[in-house]
Amino acid sequence: MVQPIFVLGLNRNGTTWLQNVLCNHPQVIGAQDRAHWGAKENNMMGHIKHWGDFSNNDEFIKFLELYSSGDYFKLVDGNKEYFYKNRPTNFIEFFLELMDNYARKKDVKYWTTKLSPKLYENNNFINEIDQRYDEVKFIGIKREYGSVLTSFLNMQGERHGKKLRKNTGMRELFALYHILDYTDGYNSIEEIISHENGLMLKFDLLKNHRKKAMKKLVKYINIEYTEKMLEDQYPPNSSYAGREEKISLSNWEKKVINQYLRSIFQNENKFTRLIWGIKDYFKNRLTSNECPIFWRLLKLEKMEEAYKDELEEKGRVGLKKMLFEDD
Repeated sequence: MVQPIFVLGLNRNGTTWLQNVLCNHPQVIGAQDRAHWGAKENNMMGHIKHWGDFSNNDEFIKFLELYSSGDYFKLVDGNKEYFYKNRPTNFIEFFLELMDNYARKKDVKYWTTKLSPKLYENNNFINEIDQRYDEVKFIGIKREYGSVLTSFLNMQGERHGKKLRKNTGMRELFALYHILDYTDGYNSIEEIISHENGLMLKFDLLKNHRKKAMKKLVKYINIEYTEKMLEDQYPPNSSYAGREEKISLSNWEKKVINQYLRSIFQNENKFTRLIWGIKDYFKNRLTSNECPIFWRLLKLEKMEEAYKDELEEKGRVGLKKMLFEDD
């Protein structure tokens, strides 16, 4: 019986690394490619919001023809004709069937992907996994907040506004947003881990005591330990890759964040729920019109020079260096 392993964690907390580690085990597979630093995110929440249900023929055709051209479908050996013949009712059913088929094809017991904690609040998702699987594994990973914030401030890409984050005032707003996201997100993640008898892994344990972390993982999943889990097939998705300059917080900014702001939002109450709701509203507005499909593989295959220019223009210097300059 195929079973999923859901990785829970916010950006810059080691979720990509953890998925890559899991996929080193011969009984675990996932969507991986160098163009995505290994583990490719599924963006399930984005797809659910973008596509809706599949009851309309034209909308389903549009979805399947577009999605099948994208990276994720290709990386898990998706079969477009299978889904025309076995039409799912919504994206959740489609995605789970896609991954189950991939695991069966590779003759492995487990597949893994990152799970947004917000998806756990979706009744359709919960009902589908309850009906489909006898057991589901949930593994969270959490990094020390100061390191996460520094990494977040240095994230690459045009949306993350590097120039704005260098300016006093805007840098503090970015930090405040991330405090909200981190606190809200990990409150939800830790609740899921507790409710599902999952495993919460510290990033520092994975970084500094890799073998010990691997022993905890295999014991929780109930698979045999293998030394292959100590290897890294893909370079780390670091905010600092390919660049020399680093944005950091001053001592007074660190003091305000650690002594005041984090304590305000640490505990859930009516005020913090209101602020988190406002944060989620604007976050959704920023991403609501985006098509949640990546075509990096097609760009590399069909338009390499144009893709180099695109990465340069968008400030993704680490990915450009890894794909085109590193040996």
